[in-house]
Amino acid sequence: MPVLPTAIHAMPKEVIDSLRPLFRPLRHFAALACVSAALAACSPSYDWRTLHNDAGYTIDLPAKPTVEEQPVALGGTSMPMRMQAAHVDGAVFAVGTLTLPDDRDDTRRTALEFLRAGLSRNLEGAPQTASVPVPLAAGGAVNGLELRIAGAAAGGDRARKTIVARLAARGRHAYQAVVIADGPLAQEQLDQFFGSFKLD
Repeated sequence: MPVLPTAIHAMPKEVIDSLRPLFRPLRHFAALACVSAALAACSPSYDWRTLHNDAGYTIDLPAKPTVEEQPVALGGTSMPMRMQAAHVDGAVFAVGTLTLPDDRDDTRRTALEFLRAGLSRNLEGAPQTASVPVPLAAGGAVNGLELRIAGAAAGGDRARKTIVARLAARGRHAYQAVVIADGPLAQEQLDQFFGSFKLD
């Protein structure tokens, strides 16, 4: 899916700046999701479609996603992170895939902690965490972590935001399925998004 890198410069600077605190490790991807929504002039309706990704997951997204990749630094090592994000009705629904250098358990744990800490820094609220199973397409599940935060955005305009995320790792990938919204989301939408999240 083509990305329009030059379009980001056409967006007002304050719009892009307001997105940066919400997704600090992946700020570029959040901005691109907002840009895509503005260009498409999409209506605030949920048009769910199932995405089968070659990075090893399946998920439902509520709009046509943007796709972007950029490196992130983890423990002094640069690793590629790929993001697919859909913007609808004041919320960003996104899935990030971090490609790890190996499939060791300690590497996966470090990657998950990196993702958890990055999300937790975005809002000035106490994160609520819980263990959740993330199903496998072939049956069974892997252990995952659910993270919920609500509070003022750290920095920027300090607007109140909500983040709900599920983190999991399998093989040489760590995954982050996340919703960032201006306010509480209907449980129906959260169930659709997270309930469809499966790993290969």
